[in-house]
Amino acid sequence: AGEILTRYPDKKVVITDRTEELCAQFFRPKTRTYAKKWLEERGAEVVLGDPIDGKFPDLKIDEKGCTLRSGRRLTGDIVYKCMGFRPCTEWVKDSLPPGCMDKGGYLKVNDHLQLDVCGKTVFAMGDCMIHSSNEVKLGHTAEVNAHLVAENVRRMAKRKPLLPYPKGVVGASKTPRIYALSLGKYDGSLGFNSLVVNGSMAAFFKWMVEWTKILACREVLVGIAFWQFSDITANFLGRTLVRTTSVDDDKDE
Repeated sequence: AGEILTRYPDKKVVITDRTEELCAQFFRPKTRTYAKKWLEERGAEVVLGDPIDGKFPDLKIDEKGCTLRSGRRLTGDIVYKCMGFRPCTEWVKDSLPPGCMDKGGYLKVNDHLQLDVCGKTVFAMGDCMIHSSNEVKLGHTAEVNAHLVAENVRRMAKRKPLLPYPKGVVGASKTPRIYALSLGKYDGSLGFNSLVVNGSMAAFFKWMVEWTKILACREVLVGIAFWQFSDITANFLGRTLVRTTSVDDDKDE
């Protein structure tokens, strides 16, 4: 929405969220307040606390709009469905033994991110799995998942004890909640546990994250070094100055 309002300021944008606050599950209060104000100042209509009518997967939403539980109809030239009720795991369902998935379609893993019922030789990570930590599904947590799985595969090959998640990677019982929300090209909101930074600095950080991540994927040394340093720093800060244990508290610093 931020990119549309920045590039096409005359476009009418409507955002609806079933909760009373914008993206309450993912973002800190300062981020939610800042983003809502930013959107509304640019003419967006933010409709909160009025879910789309129906029950998943039979929601009253189509390519021209949606009907809310209140009976209100929202229409538009384009409808973006930014929601995720079930992981895309149906394709692997027939390849796994019974008991691998819960009722929501998530793959059930142990503390080493293994599927116990598969003889502990199959790992699952990211949005498709469910772990006892019940952490929020974010890009950063998916990467932490991947780090642990890669290390545990190496340890399994060397017959070493496997590391538990997430302490085996981040050194704490919870993964730091890190996010960078874009609001157009030059604005945004950056969150690290209870610490929130709004404005152009957040936008610059988001750009730097994307740029260095691409370099790392291309195996360019500066990108690899940046992300190795960033991971170490994030885990250290999460254990000391901006403790990860505060992530469930609804208070900002």
